[in-house]
Amino acid sequence: MKRVLLVLALAAFGSPLSLAGGGVGPALQVAPNFTFTDLSGEQFSLTKLRGKAVIVLFGDLRCASCRENDQLLRGYQLEYLSHGLVVISLYRAATPQELQQYDAQFNFSVLTGALPSRALAEQYGASTLPTSVFIDRTGTIRGIRRGLLSEAQLLQMLQSLM
Repeated sequence: MKRVLLVLALAAFGSPLSLAGGGVGPALQVAPNFTFTDLSGEQFSLTKLRGKAVIVLFGDLRCASCRENDQLLRGYQLEYLSHGLVVISLYRAATPQELQQYDAQFNFSVLTGALPSRALAEQYGASTLPTSVFIDRTGTIRGIRRGLLSEAQLLQMLQSLM
């Protein structure tokens, strides 16, 4: 009960990104814009992806759960590509060479890049890795999932995004 009251209080003060625990929570806040450089050297901005459903994965290449989430998200991006799903995988403390090597093992590439700043992860409440942030076509955060993401949880979140 105290946890529910805390979440409600945080939402009332405009801090829905600080959802606690590993569950999915409806954040309902416009996603803060950010830019990053993908593996091909192209600059991307979150605001330029408006009109598409976006999942942002905050991870670390040395984290097994992060790599599992990435693999799951890549599979679903390929399946939902025609429906406008975009997955962005941002990794902290990774060199471009490490990211290229990691990305090369997959048949399908997502927008992969180095985490632009620790402050960005903090803005999105990504203190625990992996953290997956679900953003709808209007740029509104529909949920945040910390930790290992199950296929059932992903499908539930995709329903709210599509």
